[in-house]
Amino acid sequence: MGWSSNKEDKMKLKDIEKLQNKKLRRMVKLVYDFHPYYRRVFKSLGIKPDDIRTKEDLRKLPFTKKSDWVGKEKEFILKPTKKIFWYLGFKDKMLYFFDKKKFFERIKWEFLPATFFATSGRTGNSAACFYTRYDFERIKETTLEALQPIIKSLNYKQRIQITFPYAPHLAFWHTIFGWLAEPNTFATILGAGRSNLQIEMMQKFKINALIGMPSYISYLSQLAVENKIESNVKYIILAGEYLPDNMRERIRENFSKIGPEPKILQGYGSTESKAAVFEREERGGYIINPNLHLWEVVDPKTGEPVNFGERGILVFTHLDFRGSVFLRYWTNDIIEKGMIYEDGYLKLIGDIYRESDIVPVETKVKGTLINTLSLENLLNSIKEIKEYQVVISRKESKKHFGLDEMIIKVSLHERYLRMREKVVKKVQELIKDYFEITPKVKIVPFEKIVNDVFEKLKGMHVVDLRFLKK
Repeated sequence: MGWSSNKEDKMKLKDIEKLQNKKLRRMVKLVYDFHPYYRRVFKSLGIKPDDIRTKEDLRKLPFTKKSDWVGKEKEFILKPTKKIFWYLGFKDKMLYFFDKKKFFERIKWEFLPATFFATSGRTGNSAACFYTRYDFERIKETTLEALQPIIKSLNYKQRIQITFPYAPHLAFWHTIFGWLAEPNTFATILGAGRSNLQIEMMQKFKINALIGMPSYISYLSQLAVENKIESNVKYIILAGEYLPDNMRERIRENFSKIGPEPKILQGYGSTESKAAVFEREERGGYIINPNLHLWEVVDPKTGEPVNFGERGILVFTHLDFRGSVFLRYWTNDIIEKGMIYEDGYLKLIGDIYRESDIVPVETKVKGTLINTLSLENLLNSIKEIKEYQVVISRKESKKHFGLDEMIIKVSLHERYLRMREKVVKKVQELIKDYFEITPKVKIVPFEKIVNDVFEKLKGMHVVDLRFLKK
């Protein structure tokens, strides 16, 4: 791919921009000729491929949002015609004249959809994004490049455990395509659930790299401590949902009690993006592979680009994918400290708030503005709580129409079970002091919380029923 995360391959910003602009021009021509949706967009705006030559020229195109795509998935798949011949390299063109069978196999490998992955559908709008075998190769390459520092640190003896749910979702398959392509990898692949077996396998096979959703790994870390297993976990790689600071430290503390203190790294990706970006160091920023995506950070209200290092919505354009292809895809995810160029790389910096989830980052309850991320951090800091779920709803009654209600369901660590009333009062007082609202607090069995939280791909710690479609 002409790029890796090795120090000797660091690039100057102008060279990154030159590379991306070159790949952008090629992608724009492909979508103009073979992409049903964007071909219509280009023609309706009177734009030709030569009008889009740089990142700045992309602003001539509208953003693509999920509402543009859902229900029209087939219109976002590249559908090459005979004209594709002129996009091929010299060797592939010659293959046509010497071995037509292999030539058409080569075209199918690159352009024929092999499968689809689905968005998580937490807003009720799950959609299918189609991948080709060419895409699988890109995923494999970018994952291996990103993981090289970890693999080297583990002395090329990585023993991984994958706890992402087994499903047609990018998180699970990104890990499979990437890690298992490295010949020294041994993996236990149980998916989510069967948690007692998870920790048993973790100890039995001396797992040194644990991979999964933050909320589920947090749960496993507590279970591992309670069962007093011996941990060999040195790296924990998390993706798929927001990681509160207190949850990060709880995971680290739990594993440190039963083994070495692990390094906790994060990845960020989506079904639509097709490949994740990863941290190399804790809180060191997600390093962008310039061959795969052209990222923009824009103002959430105006859509105008923000300066390097400023907060905004993440927008990406595919530079080297096939199957379902997107230009200027509005992720609806906020990057807190924006994008920067540092130490030879473009990086995404800071927390990423998944505003495409059901629960907004900020929501009003009884007229009070609640930051759900701060709410999660507060609940994660309460030592008596083993697991929790917040349910916000609108209660109807004869006296009140549409009265907001917040119920916090909590399960307690065993040593605090006799202190139920004190814990309820403590949670209510802390929430009232912090947010000026008094919630209802219910003590429920741990198993009930686990089922409710992990019933979907992403941990549902805060559910706002007012945003669910009836």
